[in-house]
Amino acid sequence: MCLVLGVSEAWGEIKITTSLELGSEFTFYPSPVASDGKVIVDWGDGVQKEYTVDGMWTRSVSDTQVGDTIRILSSMRSFDCSEAHVTSLSIVNEPELTTLDCYRNEIERTNLDISGAPNLETLNCYNNPKLMFLNLSEHKKLRNLDCRYDKTDASNPDDRGGITTIILPSEGSALESITAYNNDLSAIDLSGCPNLYSINLEGNALAEIDVTKLAELQQLDIRYNYIQSIDLTQNAKLEKLFCNDNYLTELNVFANTALMDLVCSNNQLTRLDLTGNSKITNLSCDGNQLTKLNVSNMSNLLSLKCGDNLLTEIDLSQNTHLTRFWGPNNLFTYLDFYYNQGINTIDIRNNKGMTPCSLNYMYQTLSGLESASPYPNLLLEGSNAETSDTYIATESKWTVDVTGDGSATCGTVTATIVPSELGTFTLSQPDLVTHELHAVENNQLESGVPTYITASPAEGYQVRYYEVNGQRINSNIFAASENVTVSAVFIPIAANNYIAMEVENNVPFSFGISGIDPETEVEIDWGNGEIETMTIDNESIVRLDGNSKGTTIRISGLIDYFDCSENNLISLDVTHNATLATLDCYWTGITSLDLSKNPELGKLDCSYNEIGTLDLSKNTKLFSLTCYNCELTSIDLSNNTELEEAVIRNNSLSSVTLTNNTKLMLLDVQNNSQLSSIDVSMLSNLQELQCSNMGLTSLDVTHNTQLVRLTCSNNQLTTLDLSKNTELERLFCDGNQLEPIDLSNNTKLNYIECSGNGMTACELNDLFYHLPVCATTPTNVNLFIAGISNENEAETSETSIATKKGWKVSIDGDGSGCNEAYITIEPSENGSLELRNENNEVVNSGDKVAKNSTVTITALPDEGYLLRNVKVNGVSVSGSSFVVKMASVVTAEFADESAIDETETAGVKVWSLPGILRIVADDAAVQVYTTSGSLVWEGRVINERDLNLNQGIYIVKVHNTLSTQSKKVIVK
Repeated sequence: MCLVLGVSEAWGEIKITTSLELGSEFTFYPSPVASDGKVIVDWGDGVQKEYTVDGMWTRSVSDTQVGDTIRILSSMRSFDCSEAHVTSLSIVNEPELTTLDCYRNEIERTNLDISGAPNLETLNCYNNPKLMFLNLSEHKKLRNLDCRYDKTDASNPDDRGGITTIILPSEGSALESITAYNNDLSAIDLSGCPNLYSINLEGNALAEIDVTKLAELQQLDIRYNYIQSIDLTQNAKLEKLFCNDNYLTELNVFANTALMDLVCSNNQLTRLDLTGNSKITNLSCDGNQLTKLNVSNMSNLLSLKCGDNLLTEIDLSQNTHLTRFWGPNNLFTYLDFYYNQGINTIDIRNNKGMTPCSLNYMYQTLSGLESASPYPNLLLEGSNAETSDTYIATESKWTVDVTGDGSATCGTVTATIVPSELGTFTLSQPDLVTHELHAVENNQLESGVPTYITASPAEGYQVRYYEVNGQRINSNIFAASENVTVSAVFIPIAANNYIAMEVENNVPFSFGISGIDPETEVEIDWGNGEIETMTIDNESIVRLDGNSKGTTIRISGLIDYFDCSENNLISLDVTHNATLATLDCYWTGITSLDLSKNPELGKLDCSYNEIGTLDLSKNTKLFSLTCYNCELTSIDLSNNTELEEAVIRNNSLSSVTLTNNTKLMLLDVQNNSQLSSIDVSMLSNLQELQCSNMGLTSLDVTHNTQLVRLTCSNNQLTTLDLSKNTELERLFCDGNQLEPIDLSNNTKLNYIECSGNGMTACELNDLFYHLPVCATTPTNVNLFIAGISNENEAETSETSIATKKGWKVSIDGDGSGCNEAYITIEPSENGSLELRNENNEVVNSGDKVAKNSTVTITALPDEGYLLRNVKVNGVSVSGSSFVVKMASVVTAEFADESAIDETETAGVKVWSLPGILRIVADDAAVQVYTTSGSLVWEGRVINERDLNLNQGIYIVKVHNTLSTQSKKVIVK
């Protein structure tokens, strides 16, 4: 080392600050441009010192920091100041610098300035937790960037680096690898970096990422972010994809044929198509919502994690190299590992669809292991293994977590075959030794053993799917542990599956369609024989807009959704579309509709068409029916047992039988004037019933305990029992002849229309009295009592009874129309009241008495208690009686007689409770003094006043129109 007195040429410069105390040793590792290895350093005092490094024996420079800023005044090829407590680093005029290492330091916020190193190729600045900003926009030669943050506490989600922004070149970047995991990036633009082959952005705050410009990408790690979608169609070289723990609802990897490792766990995927990914060796898709998973094309698959999904079966017969299978928390009913001879780990916990018999079959398909594991490698808990024969597995050296006792009986069960005119099918099961399939005899199935269905469709047809016990299965395999019914659903081949519409020529039309598969081919003929071809999916509705070019429009393909509503059709033919599940032909002008060939139909709206008749006997899957204004005189719903909502209003129906429609939740039959009665007693799930304008003389809804809304307006009802409908929220019963309804049990009510029932003022008062407290706080009128015809005497009713319960009435009544008033006696603690009318008859709570009559009150305190106060409608009663002017609520207060000091004269009542002095007077001036003459309180008392006072004796002076008096009261 020597001192340098001057520098004659332009040197590069690197400026460094640290958190070290002055006098501490600082070390860095330079690789200078100078061939002699000379490095000049200013340690903070302005004195330049010269050092020599040779890259072999002497690689570092160390000395004492004596000032705030260390300056290295030499041109560098590479520079390393890692793990040195650096707080800022600035590169000035270092065009030869290609590698910079400054990791594990304390560089703060924006204090990493590398603008003076335009030719930098490698930057390692990871584990600088205070670093927030990296501007690399001018560093187009940068190839490798590592700014990751390694957690110190893996369990702490808040333990992350501080980088929020990385600015990369907008074009022409040579960047090949970026590692920036566990930071706080919410966005990053990679579009200018076409050479990127490796990206690791795990554990950031990304909501989206665009990799469509990265054709060289081979590895992508974006797990633990907030990404909802990603386009990978341009990344044909992608080999490793880690996108778990995001918010993905779909993932298209069909174009990523080089993919070997795929981890997409813990997202929201309902479908995962891997048919184009035959090279995958490790697949993790657990924690999604998958109902099926096809891995049969992955001959090199080694590890499969598919737990926490909705899988019922999986075919592993082509995965001969599989060694580990994790499938807990699914819906598996059987599993077959016969072709997985190298498998050594299986987890199928919490698959409640597995039976002891299907487990026994699975055990027999397991290959033997060389030695037993000290830890369970066949995990069965929660999958009904307790009575299975786990000895079959343990004999092959598998270690189980549940030991089954083998007590389950596994014999044969019977399969009932449902015949079809469109094809046939046969059943077969594997031999337990050779695994070869053999035909099932006499439809007798081995319990728990997989059964294979083989179909032979009729000419022009194909198999759509199979059903076991009426439930669709995802493949052609099932396992039965009890008697089953098996059927096949055949549909026309796509060319024979079409919808035709007869129309006028050269008229604009608009239709909506959806397919049965993710890629459904559709052909459209607008009427001139020319075919338009398009591909649609099964998740969105595609609109077809155009003009007719003839008199028949034809749409061919496997369509399950068709909307032709509000088009002018002459006729509609859907008899050649067996896949149709939803049909909307509202207001199209058709006069007939044949649905006999649509067994999949689940939702139908054919309203505002003069069809006259509607045969739904073949549509057993129908769950939603809307057919109002169709001039129907009858309708048979007996075969539609899945029906949940039926809107059949505004027709001419004379009868409706609902015996088989026990799943109905919505029924609208209003404006069928010939339908004079309706039986809904079997509809225990009914939530909404609309039956207005039908001439009903009676209506029984006592069995419909789930009813939320009832509309029965403009009928001839005289009574209506709603005592069982405790879920009722809205009631429309106007335009009838109803007597007052007791609604006291309907505590969820928040809206009532009952006008036009001819109720007298007294009857309306009865209705108001039996109302519950309004379930919500209304901003608008929610109790309609005044109508046009058959008016109620609303204007003279006592609407205050209702308003005190929170109801907002359509008209305020003055109460003059009824000479009786309700008396309500609120329960009291420590005593009760006895009320009697002028005839000395006991008046109970809920009784009515004549208005302007006198009711006497007798207090009946419990032993040791005295009456403290009686109020009528919140106003204290002077004396032992009151005159009834309106509906009255009577309350009483009782108190321990030892705690009361009370006096009463000339309409003034004064008494005390612990810490309280209570004064009751109609209108009086009051002064309260201590016994020593100090004024404690002075004021006016109207009705009642409570004063909080300390314990002691007080003199109360009261002056009213009757007298001036003083009272001594003890407050305890």
